[in-house]
Amino acid sequence: MSVKSLQSCTMEEQLDFADCDEAKDKGNQYFAKQEYSLATRCYTKALDLCKDNKSVSASVFYKNRAACYLKMEQYQAAIDDCNLSLAITPRDTKALFRRCQGYQKLGKLNEAYQEARKLNKLDSKNQAIIDMLRQLNIQMTSQSQTLGKTSAMVQQMLSVVLSSSSTDDQKTKALNNLRVLAKETAGSEFIYREEETWKLLPLLDDEATEVKSAIVKLFIRICQGHRNRMSASLKEITRSRLLKLLSTPEEDLCQSVALFLQTALTTLTGCDNNESKVPNEAVVIDNKADIDELLDLLIHAMTNQSITTIGRNAAINVVVYAIPEAGMAKTFMECKGLSKLLKVAADSAPYLMIDGDSGNTENENTTSACQMHVSVALFQLYKSLQGNDNRLIFRRQCEIFIREHMQYSNIIDVNIGGAIALSSLLIGVAEIGIEIAYTDSILQKLLELVASNDLAAKCAATEVFSHMCSDKTKCLEIRSQIFPLMQMFYGIKNSKIRIRALVGLCKIGLVDATDVKDWLPEESVVELYSVIRSYLIGNKSSTDIKKWCSEALALITMDADAKHALVSDGEALKVLFAMAKTEDMTITFGIASTLVNVTNSYDKPEKNPELEQLAKFAQYKLPKVHEKDSDDYVSTRISTLVKKDVVVALVNLGLDEKSDNCKEKLSRVFLALSGEAKHRGVIVQQGGTKTLCSLALSGTTKGKSFAAQAIAKIGITINPELAFSGQRILETIRPLIGLLSSDSGLQQFEALMALTNLAQVNDTVRKKIIAEKGFTSIEQLMFDDHELIKRAATEAMCNLVNCEEAAEKFLSDNTDRVKLLTLFSGESDFELARAASGALAILSSNEIICEKIVQVKSWLEIMQELLLSDKLALQHRGIYIVANLIEANKAVATKVIDSKLLEILMVLSQETDISKKEIATNAERGLQKAVEWKLIKPNK
Repeated sequence: MSVKSLQSCTMEEQLDFADCDEAKDKGNQYFAKQEYSLATRCYTKALDLCKDNKSVSASVFYKNRAACYLKMEQYQAAIDDCNLSLAITPRDTKALFRRCQGYQKLGKLNEAYQEARKLNKLDSKNQAIIDMLRQLNIQMTSQSQTLGKTSAMVQQMLSVVLSSSSTDDQKTKALNNLRVLAKETAGSEFIYREEETWKLLPLLDDEATEVKSAIVKLFIRICQGHRNRMSASLKEITRSRLLKLLSTPEEDLCQSVALFLQTALTTLTGCDNNESKVPNEAVVIDNKADIDELLDLLIHAMTNQSITTIGRNAAINVVVYAIPEAGMAKTFMECKGLSKLLKVAADSAPYLMIDGDSGNTENENTTSACQMHVSVALFQLYKSLQGNDNRLIFRRQCEIFIREHMQYSNIIDVNIGGAIALSSLLIGVAEIGIEIAYTDSILQKLLELVASNDLAAKCAATEVFSHMCSDKTKCLEIRSQIFPLMQMFYGIKNSKIRIRALVGLCKIGLVDATDVKDWLPEESVVELYSVIRSYLIGNKSSTDIKKWCSEALALITMDADAKHALVSDGEALKVLFAMAKTEDMTITFGIASTLVNVTNSYDKPEKNPELEQLAKFAQYKLPKVHEKDSDDYVSTRISTLVKKDVVVALVNLGLDEKSDNCKEKLSRVFLALSGEAKHRGVIVQQGGTKTLCSLALSGTTKGKSFAAQAIAKIGITINPELAFSGQRILETIRPLIGLLSSDSGLQQFEALMALTNLAQVNDTVRKKIIAEKGFTSIEQLMFDDHELIKRAATEAMCNLVNCEEAAEKFLSDNTDRVKLLTLFSGESDFELARAASGALAILSSNEIICEKIVQVKSWLEIMQELLLSDKLALQHRGIYIVANLIEANKAVATKVIDSKLLEILMVLSQETDISKKEIATNAERGLQKAVEWKLIKPNK
């Protein structure tokens, strides 16, 4: 069992209590240790174990949990728990006080003031309550003055919007100004309560698109996080008006409405008020009617014929982002939302019948775009479902829909729709799609579609088979059946069918082949690349065809000849990189996979000399690395890609929400590009560091470590203040510290070097390193067996001790930290000794550190070595330490003066070499202090 698993098990054991009192006591212990999240879980457990939820004990558990929420800055949750506590014990001053604090933090000063007055009557001598009243009086006076100004501004802006003489531009600017005012709690409250605000809603029926969009955005701002406001606004705006707005072809307006619906869901479920984004069950129950209405509206918007494609996609985006975040995936399925989502994909089937070679791509792209949105929604829904039972329901509902459209229907158009829905499922949730697709009845129907004379049926079935071949084990079972069909369809002139067949053939061939050439001997890889290229850059090629081209390239570029052909093809790269701006995850994944292939940044088997010798002895030929996969070729390809702006493409690929696997591929490519120092400046100039910071914090474990290593490489050779401007420099620290626990010595070394440079920047950066537990990680590596890692850790520590928090750790040290630095100062490794003595030079300005130095058995010999070193850097650090020792106190100074160091100091104080001026000055400083201590006589 891993350490992480063991820790997890231990935590669960700790939260397994005999009764509610034991859970409460443990919660109190965690609270005292400032471990508020664990304390919250204990109080929740106490409530679960409590036999009577209306008892005084339950009231205590609620108010204790409220205290945790206040510390975690989850103020609404704290208020909710206080309400539950006060429902049991109405005069509990602690619960009242905590509710008062919650109101104050949320800017609800009137509520907080009323609460404080109630408390004052109950406990008039309580100083904390008196102080609270005084604070609230000051805040309310200030707020009143602000509101007076805000009131005038709000009324002025509303009059501009409501005036028939105002232009659309003037109305939009006024609404945007109102949104700015609504950022402040007081401003938001005033705008909401202003009667004229509600007169804006009829304008949603007749005004210009930009005005409508601005009104919707204003209501998002004033209702966000306020459940009562949101509920009231939904009723006033009305369902029919929202659907009408989604029926417009204006993308900005549809997106604004979608954002309003998304905000409504997260607000009404209470998941916007806590860091973990978990819905509040009590809040969900209170707002059930509104939530049900929202879900019904969304489902209606996805399938209603009057809704535009843009509006439908906007509604699906709410499903993608808000449903999982609000914890509504299960409810969405119960409302038949999942089957409606699959119906959206099935209903797009008629557009598949448009032949891409005809040049009419507008309708054809509807199927592709629709599939992308549905696939992402399916992926997010399945990912957010908790428990096997819920995922089983997801699978069952998908299977019922697919069977109804394929197994139980003989209408070919319905069958095609079912195949398109299945294809969307295979893209979004492959494991479920594979299970359904490989059932005998569905396989049989797919083979019937392939054999039909209907081109759309052939195309849909070919697409499904192509996706099915992604599962190597299953693919082997039916390869003999579908391989001849794919070969036949590859010969069809229809571009849509042919490119799908080519992708399928690539997957079939790679199931158990190590070389693409093994599966299609009659055509060379370069010739196949030429076929893909013709579709990729063709003027008539639709987005759909280009999407399949990206997947085909991802497969064929596993071959070195294809890699070379693509990177040498500037026109193809230009088109491919332009496609990186799309939101279609199948395209972005294909491009990312292709870039991994051409940069050779995939995992490679480690060389095993013993195995190679054994193979030679057995006269077994091991596979050789292709000439075009040699280091020189790879380096040339990477340089070409950088010149062709691959970094810009990577940044575009990293803009939107991507799957963890896609993020890992992007991280791999970034690491390959940063391998050579000459490319790191380009990564910085073209915005790559922002993307890297995002990749280093989210994704697979490997992906995060690759991104962090790329950040480290950049931080080593480029000034961190230039490479990671503004706040981003702080964002790099956590991933870099994470690398310090890597199993790779190289990653540890590079992370240490980057942290050394970061720690030079300023105290804010150094404090952030310490806050992220960087001090401990760096210190541990100072004991590493590898000399380079030990040295790099010591160099990082040298820069870190400039921070007061780091220096204090040496003062309160019981683990001989000062002793280690002193011993390292005497090492023969110049750079290690320079770093250690540099840290001591900084720390020895403190008397306690000086006393610790002279307690080290060999301190005198080490100081002598430093002062007599032929390395100016060591000599300078040594004299600075010795001078500090003399200045520390008389007892320490006596030990220095009574040794051979006095003679060396006197010689160094007479140094006339200009390069040793600082050394002479510090030697004189030490001698002068010795005179003050009356340990030596002044020089006459």
